[in-house]
Amino acid sequence: MNIYYFGLKERTIKNTNFFKKSALISGEPNENVIYYKDIYNKDIDYNKLENFKKISKFYIKCLKIFFKSDKQTKCMMYNQAGAKYFLRKNRLLCINNLKFIDKLNNKPLSRSLLKNEACLLDYKYIKGKDISFKSLQKQFDETCERFVVQQPVGFGGVGTYVLDKQNENKIRPQLNKNVVYSVSMYVENAISINNTFIISKNHTLIFDGSCQIINITTQLSYDGWNFSAYKKLGKKVKDNIKAQTQKITKKLQALGYRGIGGIDYIVKGTEVFFMEINPRFQASSEELDKILVQNKLPSIFELNYLSFYNEKKFIMISKEIEGIKYD
Repeated sequence: MNIYYFGLKERTIKNTNFFKKSALISGEPNENVIYYKDIYNKDIDYNKLENFKKISKFYIKCLKIFFKSDKQTKCMMYNQAGAKYFLRKNRLLCINNLKFIDKLNNKPLSRSLLKNEACLLDYKYIKGKDISFKSLQKQFDETCERFVVQQPVGFGGVGTYVLDKQNENKIRPQLNKNVVYSVSMYVENAISINNTFIISKNHTLIFDGSCQIINITTQLSYDGWNFSAYKKLGKKVKDNIKAQTQKITKKLQALGYRGIGGIDYIVKGTEVFFMEINPRFQASSEELDKILVQNKLPSIFELNYLSFYNEKKFIMISKEIEGIKYD
């Protein structure tokens, strides 16, 4: 069986030889890759949520191309949510129940699901038409100067706005009047954390976390990761993150989730607050993959595969991974 990869960036898989070929949105010319531009003669912004379906249709075209020359084609997706658009789901590997994935990708629903496993900020759920700076101050705290407004589904900061008195006239026209947004007070001087995990039926592998590099304008945007900065956090904070991640992954495991995912937190002092679940590979997966390969261990993509189809080997390798350095 040959495994093909459907993802976004070439650099994500540059450290692995686990895949025969790939279908990608961006990267340098490569004979083993079909790029979006190769099919449609134009680029596409994968950070725009409205392009998600178009990108999924591109993957479907690539599946047909790969299948013509390789009848054993099986594919692994960077984001398994796109599997909902595939008719030949039997050609896709490492796919969870898609209704469950949609629930995890929905921020209010995932917080409700994990409210007993994680520490949450005070969220209010408000229609776009009712959001204004003054109304939010009345509902939260009149001394608060900034609020975070999130659409139900988004990634990499897409659909997450930082609203204050100065920019509300720019942000409010971008909000859908009838969509219910998650709103919370902005936590000043907080640290953003991502924690990657891989779940099999009876085991969970939790990697060291990374500090996320976040660019804050009127929207939040993800600009990278830093594993070394995470190591410098206090023991109490890291223990808190680990404890919450263990509780959350145990819950997900009991609900049938398998494979890779990530959890985003924010840290203020020694307090750790759960933000969202990412039921997919993370942006930092490329760095984790590099570290694993440097330590002569299987790639993160192979580990994801093993968590679904060879748990015995997955558990054995997980024990080897404990104690490796992330810097």
